[in-house]
Amino acid sequence: MAADYGIVARRCKGPIAEKFPPPPTLRTIRDEALPPSPWEARKPSRYNEYMTPTASSLQAFRRVLTEDLRQPAYLTSEEVRGAWCDMFPDLASCLPAPYPIFGTDEERIITYGYPILISDGMWKLKLELDRLVAHEAESRVTDSPDVRADRDQIRVQRDRYRRSLATIIENVLMNDYGRGLLEVFLLSHSGDVVRSLSQVPKTIQLHRASATREEIEQSRQSVAGIIADLIQRAAVTAMENLKQLADRPTGMKMSPLLGVICQDRLLLTETQPPGDLENLAGYLRHGFRHDAASLVAACTRAMRRLQDLMRRQPEIGSLLNTVGAARLRLDQPRTMLEPRLLDALTAANLVSSLDLAPSQVEVLRDLGLRLKASELLATLRRRIRPMERQGSQLVLAGALSATPIAPSTRPFDFASPGVVESLVRRCGLVYDLTNFTAVLEAVRKEGQAAEEKALQFMYAFQNRLEEIRQKRVLNFEKFLGDGALYSSRRAIRVLAAACEIQRLYDRLRHSGFPFNQGIRIALNFGTYRLLPMLYSVGDSLRFEFFGHGIVELARLTTGKSSREVEEIAEFLVHAGYNPTEVDVFLAPLIAARTGHRAGQARPYAATIDVRGELINEGIVLTVPFLKELGKELETPVIGEVEFDDLLWAAFAVEPDNTDTLYVGLRHLGVARLKGLSPQELVEAVVWEEPPPNALPAASGQPLMELLRQLSQRQDDDIGEPLEEPIPEDLLVVSYRQPAGGRQWIFGEYRHADDVVLHAIQVPIQAPDGESEESIETWLFRNRLELVRLYDGLRRSTPGQSTPLEVLRNFEDYTACFLAAPHRSPD
Repeated sequence: MAADYGIVARRCKGPIAEKFPPPPTLRTIRDEALPPSPWEARKPSRYNEYMTPTASSLQAFRRVLTEDLRQPAYLTSEEVRGAWCDMFPDLASCLPAPYPIFGTDEERIITYGYPILISDGMWKLKLELDRLVAHEAESRVTDSPDVRADRDQIRVQRDRYRRSLATIIENVLMNDYGRGLLEVFLLSHSGDVVRSLSQVPKTIQLHRASATREEIEQSRQSVAGIIADLIQRAAVTAMENLKQLADRPTGMKMSPLLGVICQDRLLLTETQPPGDLENLAGYLRHGFRHDAASLVAACTRAMRRLQDLMRRQPEIGSLLNTVGAARLRLDQPRTMLEPRLLDALTAANLVSSLDLAPSQVEVLRDLGLRLKASELLATLRRRIRPMERQGSQLVLAGALSATPIAPSTRPFDFASPGVVESLVRRCGLVYDLTNFTAVLEAVRKEGQAAEEKALQFMYAFQNRLEEIRQKRVLNFEKFLGDGALYSSRRAIRVLAAACEIQRLYDRLRHSGFPFNQGIRIALNFGTYRLLPMLYSVGDSLRFEFFGHGIVELARLTTGKSSREVEEIAEFLVHAGYNPTEVDVFLAPLIAARTGHRAGQARPYAATIDVRGELINEGIVLTVPFLKELGKELETPVIGEVEFDDLLWAAFAVEPDNTDTLYVGLRHLGVARLKGLSPQELVEAVVWEEPPPNALPAASGQPLMELLRQLSQRQDDDIGEPLEEPIPEDLLVVSYRQPAGGRQWIFGEYRHADDVVLHAIQVPIQAPDGESEESIETWLFRNRLELVRLYDGLRRSTPGQSTPLEVLRNFEDYTACFLAAPHRSPD
């Protein structure tokens, strides 16, 4: 959706504009700021490039309108189901569809609507609005001796409201990016205006009990007109501020919805247009400047004559049927406001037979379009869903306050920078084809036939990936070179997709897929930023994932392997070096890359080498992802499985599905990732058949705790030592910084003078206070990886000598020896 706003120079035309010209003091502002109103929408739209409704958005509109307008007063059933887009193309091009609002399970849709956060900034705007309406109402009935002081007070309050509103509109426009934020704000604020104006009768009667209903209604309509003008002025101010900020023409356009609100008071005075035209007497007289009684009488008289003509001339009914007007209710006066009926009567030269003048027909058509647009927008306005935070929980405010909302929901806060929080927490999946560039170059050298075959395979691969994405309801975010990024709110969906992608790749690999060097898959649950990206085609815009989550997945799928060492060896041999000397030279690197013997017999495996480097040729999961997965699993782990001389926790991805895949998980260890903190990782393996000889797992145990226990049992059974024992004086010091973060210092403790030698700050992610595992247990279980991590850091920095007494002064200080975490120098 294009972020393409801008000021449009257009003057209202037609009978309505001729009858009600704008006030002289506001004429220039109207001409510059207001786009065409919906009752001009029968003309070619100049805003269709603003936002093109998609199939999904039209479905959301249809769902909401059919639910809330079971018996519409002015819209027809066809218009409720979607034909309103043809009648009001400008509105269809700018209104955002109601969003699905999910429950805490991220699956069940509670309602559709526009989520808006109740914030201090929005409360302040409402307060300024209420003060203004109160001052305006009082000024019309209070006999104050100091008239000038009252006028100054009203002028000051108008300016306060206008400036507050302009600030919010400017913020909304700056962060809109074609998402329809301004339209949602206008819908919301117009509802606040209706609420505030509903207090005008009470305010007037409080100061003048003798005020008549006519005086009260005239005051209410007059105040509504003033607020409409102030909204318009605020929009112009916001646009001018953005122009000055950019120091050049911004190319922005103001929303067509602004013209609807500022040129017609109906949306500011009524929550919903009443079906009885007599109940619109105040609006018709003061806003539309037409007497309600005479209008109803004219419509009633015309309908009776039309019915009489249809009885005497049946062909008239056939004529009306061709334009769909025959299905209209001809026993109600308001039916005469239907534009299709009026157009058909005009085309058949029957208007004079109904005792209607051409000018009356135009007035009726314009009023009918106004009422249709008002009914449409008022229905969407009722879908504004105020939300508030109760502690860490987001809930619907008001009557539905007991309903908790998915924590991933990002409600609009129009008064806050950005309006919508750009930070999201999602489950992510990235796959990466191993050695893609090298294979592609080799295929190119084989000739055109090989390239075409590779293209066909890649086409089949991408088609199957799209089928998996649709089946697992994932969002495709972007291509990453020879891989891609997918996201979802549910961890189980992402894991199931990863399993199916690996199975798909394995089948293609055995069918001649040229990119057969392997596939790396990484899953995480982390933070992402939504970055607006503008594309040149149609000035369309989409939001790309950006931030820490992407970096983490990229690091998890760039694991090294011994094959890359083999490529270096091949290069050296071709360069003329002796093969024996090359093997001796690269032997230490090959040994390091080989890592743990686990996974050497599996085609898809992940290990961590002796230097703490990740070697990913399978599926790797982060601990936060595993925690999310544990929350979603409906069935417990089916058991502990010994596979490939390793202990795994196994479960079915879809227990109710006979064709389900089975997943095994094991604790991989702590890995060093470039540019990121070392972190614990988990490996996943996929089986198509239930693993045999599965032992029952402990029930009610957190999944991560189970994997850690299995890893500990496995280490105890294997007894695999380090190449060198853990130094007994290797000290681990931890303390909390004033900002709240925890620091970890590793170094060699010297007892003689209580100093930590070669002290290095190590960025690790240890369990927090909410974890089931103690710090001492975690340090002991991961001592091998932590020693390797410290040794690797020592190669790049010598560290510094730090007196332990200095570290003891920090908050929440603790220290222990890594070889025996129960021992402390204190």
